[in-house]
Amino acid sequence: MKIEVMSKDDFDIHMVLKSINDSNIEEQKDLYLISINYSDFPEWMPEEAYPHFKQDHPNVLRLFYDDVLQDTPVKITATKEWWTAKAFTSEQAKQVVDFLSKIEKNDNTKIIVHCKAGKSRSVATAHFVSEYFGEDPNLIYTNPEQKPNATVLNLLREANSTYKCPKCNTMFYLCNPGNCWCDNVTLSMRFRNQMKNTYETCLCPNCLKED
Repeated sequence: MKIEVMSKDDFDIHMVLKSINDSNIEEQKDLYLISINYSDFPEWMPEEAYPHFKQDHPNVLRLFYDDVLQDTPVKITATKEWWTAKAFTSEQAKQVVDFLSKIEKNDNTKIIVHCKAGKSRSVATAHFVSEYFGEDPNLIYTNPEQKPNATVLNLLREANSTYKCPKCNTMFYLCNPGNCWCDNVTLSMRFRNQMKNTYETCLCPNCLKED
């Protein structure tokens, strides 16, 4: 597995060079993208700030929030108008965990995370992705200017700590693929197939023990 952080400029260039866009991204097997964009796109926002992908895809998660720790009023120098920068939310953290839970990790799996500068929001997300899949988070840091946004990292960890079982609705600790307590639970092939066809995420320990 490879987890990579990019700036928006580098991400756009990479996608163009690979000829990857909305029309063919779903054909890219083992490639998963987390695209972190501004929360809003007012008239003064430059065109290059707009998301590369205009649609949602199974292997593309588009997020819209700003690099702040909490919602913050910001005065725009060019227009002298006020704009509210929106912070990452617990609902968005849940989106990330849901997205990762559907990724089947293998040697060819590649996850690219980008934000505007590739230094804060994307770093926090990639750090969590590394933890989620049992990889070394230190490998995503490529320069001393990269500092993870604390709100993003904390909310992602919280979202992954408890989860609602899709079968019985009780809260439980969501497992991480390849690094999970449920790897030690013996399940029949019938039950495994039933889980795969019926539920999008793992079941709680009590439901697994019912097999």
